[in-house]
Amino acid sequence: MRDTAVGISEKIKHVVVLMLENRSFDHLCGYLREGNPDIRGVFGTEYNDLHPGGDEPGRVPISDDAPYVPDLNPGPGHDVRDVRTQLYAGGDGKTIANLGFVYDYSRQAGVSPTEAGRVMQCFAPSKLPVLTTLARAFALCDAWHSSLPGPTWPNRLFVHCATSGGFIDNAPREFPMPSIFERLSNLELDSWRIYFHDTPQTFMLTRLRNTRYFRFFEHVDAFFRDCREARLPRYSFIEPRYFSVLGAAANDQHPDHGILPGEHLIADVYNALRSSDQWLESLLVITWDEHGGFYDHVAPETTVNPDGKVSPEFDFKLLGVRVPAILVSPWISPGTVDHTPYDHSSIPATLKLIFGAQDFLTDRDAQSRTFEHNCSLPSPRNDARVIVTPAKPPLATAFHNTVQGAMSQLRPPNDLQRSLVALANEVAPAHARNPDSILTELQAAQHVHEATIRTLSV
Repeated sequence: MRDTAVGISEKIKHVVVLMLENRSFDHLCGYLREGNPDIRGVFGTEYNDLHPGGDEPGRVPISDDAPYVPDLNPGPGHDVRDVRTQLYAGGDGKTIANLGFVYDYSRQAGVSPTEAGRVMQCFAPSKLPVLTTLARAFALCDAWHSSLPGPTWPNRLFVHCATSGGFIDNAPREFPMPSIFERLSNLELDSWRIYFHDTPQTFMLTRLRNTRYFRFFEHVDAFFRDCREARLPRYSFIEPRYFSVLGAAANDQHPDHGILPGEHLIADVYNALRSSDQWLESLLVITWDEHGGFYDHVAPETTVNPDGKVSPEFDFKLLGVRVPAILVSPWISPGTVDHTPYDHSSIPATLKLIFGAQDFLTDRDAQSRTFEHNCSLPSPRNDARVIVTPAKPPLATAFHNTVQGAMSQLRPPNDLQRSLVALANEVAPAHARNPDSILTELQAAQHVHEATIRTLSV
């Protein structure tokens, strides 16, 4: 595995990771198989049952008619209990069958049997031109799984720390584990940046809430500036906008924020990087933290517990559901399909290999497969300045997005946004607010933004 990395440190000087929210591989990329049968996508015959194992199963087939709007609201469940149902329902309780996605969503308050089937709706490739273009022009990883069958926080912790410290929920607490950021800082390089839109969820890492590291947190505008000025660090981690506020739509792709704002973000990040003088020595990784309760037909693999820590509900020996992952670099052959099994711990493992960090973080990244071998060309492609343009939605969709964007500010915060409010209270305790007093997404956004500014202004 590591033998393929000969010369990789000369090829790749800058790694950029953009991590979005809550979409499965089949949901966004499953129908790419129609154009390339080598991709482990869908055949179009996959299904779920509304009542798996019952006398009247209520079969719901997969489809490629996912709409831009309306997005799912409420979003499907994706905590450990929900994912267990999604994976094991309809079987013997021991065998993963991936037949319980519709059933699990149907149990959610306010979801009708008809609406429950929407977790089987996938996007036709033509509706996601940015994602589709990059997947075909560079490398699509079709065996990349989230690091555990659970929600956002623990999966993002695996990206940074190759462990979630034994936790499986989105609750802020002390997370004192060492991270890849510190490992890179030890190399005495201008080694990393976290670029954020409204707040860095990376603040959950206790050791980074230290004034010595605050200069490494910058607004996403600085990423585009650094691309223009050829000043990118060795490692860039980009966080999307988690809140819709004051005309700026959330672009994290978390339901019910929709897909299109995230497509625009992917395009902006890629186009900025490909236009940079540092493009020829860069690798961009685009992935999603977890599947968000959307259907995927591939069973997760078993893995190793990272550090011996367990939860009463989970032993950390099973990966989560598949998520999309696209690798972009002029060193990658067009049309590459990588079937190597990865999880988010492959990111710190690959960074360690490319940049020469001293130690692995946990047993998980120590055994994780690395993806640098996709940069296999002997010289960078001179045709690799592929241009991506997001879809222009129909007028009705654009109008709907405008109305929904305004209305979303008055809706209650979603589960992720509530966790970010709790994190804001933790990082700026002198200005903490009772979460019960925050009733709308707009109020949540303002509180989180203020806490972010206060923290980084210290």
